[in-house]
Amino acid sequence: MEKKTVFRYIKPGDLAAMERELDELALQGLGCARPGRLWRRYAPGAEARWHRIGYSRTGAGSADEITYLAAQERAGWQLLSRRKNWLLFGMPRGADEQKPELTTHREPVKAHFAPIIARWESARRVMLVLGTLLLLAGFAGDFRPVQYCAVLPLVVALIATYAIKFLQEGPDK
Repeated sequence: MEKKTVFRYIKPGDLAAMERELDELALQGLGCARPGRLWRRYAPGAEARWHRIGYSRTGAGSADEITYLAAQERAGWQLLSRRKNWLLFGMPRGADEQKPELTTHREPVKAHFAPIIARWESARRVMLVLGTLLLLAGFAGDFRPVQYCAVLPLVVALIATYAIKFLQEGPDK
């Protein structure tokens, strides 16, 4: 069997989708050395295993990260790869067992997404206020082009709402 390359976009925060793909291809004997959201290359020769994606809030080699990795190893998880502060853990698959959680569950990932979500929420509030003011000004002045200008901030607020949804709900899947 030769290498398999997968081009499939995975939404930000949807870690469960990437883990499902890694688990399914591991059953076929394919292992991924460096997963990414858009492009992944799988090589043959991997054993069937469960995969979990974790996040280290501190840099590589720090005391907090060493403690975090030691806790995962005690729980049976092995570090398979690292990309910046994102960590891919693997555990050999047992017969008829459920996929175990990391010892910290998704708390480091949620802490990583918290400031990003806060920025999206700020942008959403500004766009909602701007859109409302443009609508009110257009109605008060009976000037349609000002009313039409309210569409752009409201569309940006809609996009921000969906980004917040994916970042908040993605790690919980």
